[in-house]
Amino acid sequence: MHVLVCEDDELIASGIVAGLTAQGLTVERVGTASAARAMLKAAEFDVMVLDLGLPDS
Repeated sequence: MHVLVCEDDELIASGIVAGLTAQGLTVERVGTASAARAMLKAAEFDVMVLDLGLPDS
């Protein structure tokens, strides 16, 4: 499963990525809504974990 994590807080993001990776998932991480949009255009993801309080949203 390919997961996109969009979280601007480094500590939170690293915990989410570590947990998902430990479960055998392939994870990409970005820190802004604009970067998430670009990633969604460039690759296919099965699921996205989205921070609702991003600085550019």
